[in-house]
Amino acid sequence: MVLKYCPKCGGQLEENTGFCSYCGNIMSKKSPRATTKKNIIDKNIYADFVYRFFAYLIDVVIIYSIDWTLFYFFYEIFTFYTLISFYVTLHIVAYLIGFFYFNLLETYNNGRTVGKLILSIKSVNEDTKQAASFRDNVINNVLKCSFISCVFDFIIGILKNYEDKKKRIRIMQNLSNVVVISSKKKP
Repeated sequence: MVLKYCPKCGGQLEENTGFCSYCGNIMSKKSPRATTKKNIIDKNIYADFVYRFFAYLIDVVIIYSIDWTLFYFFYEIFTFYTLISFYVTLHIVAYLIGFFYFNLLETYNNGRTVGKLILSIKSVNEDTKQAASFRDNVINNVLKCSFISCVFDFIIGILKNYEDKKKRIRIMQNLSNVVVISSKKKP
């Protein structure tokens, strides 16, 4: 049996299916179906820093909007003795929201958060080019949820991956085997 793959995303197609269950690409009888995954992987474009940065900013705005909304409605529950304890609590809650936001969306939304969806990029497993597992996403996102740890992750990643063709810019991407690719077709 020869495996068939979607020419758009590289997802494995079920036999006699009319569409790709990963990207939604409609397959017709005239649509070319790749017989090997190598043909598909070479078509993937690794996402540029600018797209990734703005997707991250969109996600951070969403995370802090949720965080501040929770604090607005539950302010009476959080009795703060000092301004410092308020900001520490605010950032801990934001980290937890971000941790679940990134991990759940990237695992169960085909590697896409809201920011990545808007900018047509997604996080995938480097080997399979499919959405990464929950475990890989946890490793990839553990430092991304806090601004300070994300800066260190970024600086160390840039130094380590200076000439990386896969454009990994964070060190945790090396540990998790996750890369960010563009969802747009190559011209």
